[in-house]
Amino acid sequence: MSRRNISDKLRFESINKYLKGNQILDIGSIEGHIHGLLVKANKDKHFYSLDINGNPDFKIDLNNLKKLNKKFDTIIAGEILEHLENPSNFLRFCFNHLKKGGRLILTTPNAIGLQYLLNPSWCVDHYTDYLGHTQAFTMPMLNLLFNKTGFKVLNEKYINAFWMNRNPLQLIPEILNRFKTDLLIVGEK
Repeated sequence: MSRRNISDKLRFESINKYLKGNQILDIGSIEGHIHGLLVKANKDKHFYSLDINGNPDFKIDLNNLKKLNKKFDTIIAGEILEHLENPSNFLRFCFNHLKKGGRLILTTPNAIGLQYLLNPSWCVDHYTDYLGHTQAFTMPMLNLLFNKTGFKVLNEKYINAFWMNRNPLQLIPEILNRFKTDLLIVGEK
C-alpha cells in the first residue's frame, strides 16, 4: 500500500465515525482515496462531491464561493482549508449549507506539526502550480474560526496522517501529541 493510501486510510478512520445523517457533501473529493473508502463503508448514505476539477456533483471554485441549492447533514472538508484565500468565508459557506444540527468535519495540516518545524517553507507556499498552502492553522486557531462562524465544536483531535516513512523523528509526535501532523475538528450547526 502506498504512503498516500495509508495516510488516506488514517484520515478515513478519523472522519468516518463522525458522519451524521444520510446527505453527505465531500468537498475536494476528486483527488483523494478517502471518498471511495467513505462510500464503500456507508452504503446507506448518499454522498455528493464538490470540486473544481473532474466530474463532481457540484463544481465550485472555493475561493469564489456560490450558493448551492441544497443543504446537507454532514460536510467533509479534508485538507482544503490550508489552500484557501479566505478560510472564514469557506466556513460560513459550510455553515449555510448544513441542516440544523448538521456537522462539519474538517482536517488540515497542523502548523506546529513536526513536518512544518522541519521544513517551514512547506507551511505556506504561494509558488506552486496547484495553489499550495496559503494558510497554516493550530488547533486554537481552528476553534476560534469555528466559534466565529457559528459552529459548536464537538471534538478536536491531533492525528498523525502525514509521515508514513521510516524516519525515527516520526516517533516524536507519538509522544508529544501537539506535534502530530494533522488536525481534525468537528463542529455542529
